[in-house]
Amino acid sequence: MPDAIAILHAAGLRRTPVRTGVIDYLARSPRPLSVADITKKLPRGTDVVTVYRTLNTLVEKGLARRLHGDDRTWLYEFISPGRPEDDHVHAHFVCDQCGTVECLPDVTLPTLPAQLAEPKSGKNYAVTKQELTLHGKCPKCT
Repeated sequence: MPDAIAILHAAGLRRTPVRTGVIDYLARSPRPLSVADITKKLPRGTDVVTVYRTLNTLVEKGLARRLHGDDRTWLYEFISPGRPEDDHVHAHFVCDQCGTVECLPDVTLPTLPAQLAEPKSGKNYAVTKQELTLHGKCPKCT
């Protein structure tokens, strides 16, 4: 389990109870979490605006990734310090029946960004981020 205090220090961030709590919960979660999921696990009375600001700071520092949730909310997942975000890119599965979002780290992603950046394709897109979300029924719902 990562040491939240050491992570904050290495990123040049002040240690606060919300920051350490958010890092701890994200790092322990096997799936991306919504702000509501995170806020439920923090002490009662924690200001949700502070949670949003903390998550934005962690994303800016490369310690978390923001993903599009199925219900137009953001989901967040932890990125281990010292590893480029590309090492953490993986597919996600959204169950259309129960709403569960799962990480699929063993699914190979297509190389679309590289294909779009090739000059011979005539496209020359500058892709900065890749997301792959699959929808269907999870094993519990089938």
